[in-house]
Amino acid sequence: MFRYLDKKLQMDKAFILELVKVAPYALYELDEKFKKDKEIVLIAVANAGSIVRHIDEHLKIDRDIILASLNKYHAYFDKVHGLVKNDKEVILEAVKKNGLYLEHASDKLQKDEEIVFEAVKQNGFSLKYADNSLKNDRKFILKISKVAKQFYTNIGKSLKKDKEIFRNIVKIHGRSLAFADSELQNDKEIFLIAVKNHPSLLSYMSTPKKYRKDRDVILNAVNSSGTILAYADKKLQDTKEIVVVAIKNNPMALEYASKRLQSDKEIVKIAVTKLGKSIQFANKDLQGDKEIALLAVHSDKTAVEYIKYSLLKDKRFVIDMLNKQPELLKYISKELRADEKIVTDVLKRNKGLVKYASDEIKIKYQALESNNFQRNFKEGAWKSFTIREIESELYASEPLADYPKTHN
Repeated sequence: MFRYLDKKLQMDKAFILELVKVAPYALYELDEKFKKDKEIVLIAVANAGSIVRHIDEHLKIDRDIILASLNKYHAYFDKVHGLVKNDKEVILEAVKKNGLYLEHASDKLQKDEEIVFEAVKQNGFSLKYADNSLKNDRKFILKISKVAKQFYTNIGKSLKKDKEIFRNIVKIHGRSLAFADSELQNDKEIFLIAVKNHPSLLSYMSTPKKYRKDRDVILNAVNSSGTILAYADKKLQDTKEIVVVAIKNNPMALEYASKRLQSDKEIVKIAVTKLGKSIQFANKDLQGDKEIALLAVHSDKTAVEYIKYSLLKDKRFVIDMLNKQPELLKYISKELRADEKIVTDVLKRNKGLVKYASDEIKIKYQALESNNFQRNFKEGAWKSFTIREIESELYASEPLADYPKTHN
């Protein structure tokens, strides 16, 4: 579009400066002298970093241009890092975008606390490229342990035994405990902090088995992730207090409760009230319990697949179930799908469910609907219907002699 502008505007630098602020890619169409103008190119690159790949070769290696490109296109740094590896300002901006760029910094800057801190904060793995003096500096590691993740694999060996450092680390990243010294892994205080943040620690093969038998540890874990109950000792899976906490967090944790507690009506009631399909893990007798089954299907329609089929033959139960979940008409017994009162009550709320009624009721209902519709037509009520409603209602019926010829 630029080439269609007035020639004077095309050569007006003040206009060009304003243009590249809002349309940086217009740089491609500018006169050659403007493509080499640092002031113009700098604005364009600051607004669309990838343009740096296509600018004048001399400007590609300009420090200010490289710095500007980092905001929008920091990948360009991969091509020019050799030119700026000693430039603290450029390296600092680069590691803020991608901590791993620390690899390209000079040895001197890899010792610079400010640069290494920003790099590790952005990407913990970048500590790998820091100078060893910082990897073993307790004060520095303690500082980054409060804000960074996944740097602990590269800290000095002696610091992997430091309780204060790992107390901070596991608060942010619980599974980091797997990289601590074995003495710290066996420290209950540290483990409790870690498992609260990362309950799946209990599933790790390296986790000391004593914690799976520890009431405090398991209670903290299931409070954060109920299904971690699967890794608890059998005795704790049979402890009511722990199982209740687990299923309140995730009702599906009922699967890992002991057989005794899967038969506990109070526990199962808590689970199915929150998530009906958890009834699949309840004792068979409770799957046939009317109160429990009704709570389950009212909470979750899919629970109907796990309750005893005998309940779907029970008229009182079916009426109560359909009162809240009419869509479950298709699951009830064949005999009850032929019960006019039950089916009629459902169809009052959703007549589309007639397809699940018995054949006899379908025929009666369709005939009744057709008769009502024809009567409404004769009385002039058809004027309030849409054409689609008219067509669908009359689909299976005989043509009416007095069917209106217009729908105005």
